[in-house]
Amino acid sequence: MYSRQQIGRIGEAAVIRYARSLGWVLLARRYRTWEGEIDSIFWNGEEIVFVEVKTRRHQGSGLPEEQVSASRADRIYDLAAQWLSVYAETRPWKVQLAAVRLTSHQARIKFFDL
Repeated sequence: MYSRQQIGRIGEAAVIRYARSLGWVLLARRYRTWEGEIDSIFWNGEEIVFVEVKTRRHQGSGLPEEQVSASRADRIYDLAAQWLSVYAETRPWKVQLAAVRLTSHQARIKFFDL
């Protein structure tokens, strides 16, 4: 049996593998400040993508895409703005949720705009 933290790490790793398979470049992983954390930051060739990963093994625990509250989304936008300021980035950007559903054989990943 996996802990919630282990399931989260499995989901994050699956998203990174998937994004890289799409040609995305990983800019940062687990970017942390005293205000919170962004799971992954990518360059997709057109814009910087700040990604919050939510992973679920069972549908009974709800859909991963239903697990981000408005206050959490606001915090992610604030953290993205901080990252952009720290690194003096002026490229276009967006924030997305990577909803990961784990099955016994694979991770199913969908991206949603936040």
